[in-house]
Amino acid sequence: MMGDSVKAELVKWRRLVLLVTVPGVALFSLPWIPGKYKIMLALPLYAMFVYVFYKYLCVKREAAAVVNGSGKQTPPPPGAVKAGKGNRSTATTAKKRRKGR
Repeated sequence: MMGDSVKAELVKWRRLVLLVTVPGVALFSLPWIPGKYKIMLALPLYAMFVYVFYKYLCVKREAAAVVNGSGKQTPPPPGAVKAGKGNRSTATTAKKRRKGR
């Protein structure tokens, strides 16, 4: 089961995404705000939305990793062959050798 602290942080960031999205929708739907001000207000609002949504996705991915039991995922070492995939540079070299014959 997911830890309470991870779940609480996920809920916090989900609420922040909604909290940033609602003013963004209101900003563009209200007719009495002039277009010049809409653009000036949209830039920081968009930056906030991108940051909050990115942070929410990171927390969500971390929560999924905790559920799967892997914790933090580490990248494979350089040069490691992924399951089912051959080493592309070797395969390309072999094709070039066959063409030259």
